[in-house]
Amino acid sequence: ESSNGLEALTLLSSHPECDLVISDVVMPIMGGVELKERLAGMGDAPPVLLMSGYHGAVNEDQAILEKPFTRQTLAQAVSKALKE
Repeated sequence: ESSNGLEALTLLSSHPECDLVISDVVMPIMGGVELKERLAGMGDAPPVLLMSGYHGAVNEDQAILEKPFTRQTLAQAVSKALKE
């Protein structure tokens, strides 16, 4: 668990066994979109599932889990992210 994207990067560097990152789009210091972009440039990084309560918070080509969501919707989004 991290409170911002920069903390998440640090945590992920010491826990490479992570299978999936779930991140809010809007966070202090570094948001989820930048976190996803930085992880994409790090070779064998886990996939990132973005979520947001702000509609239209990211480009339309990026998958996003809109808040609020149900457990079923979360499970479907996690399954899809792990398959991509």
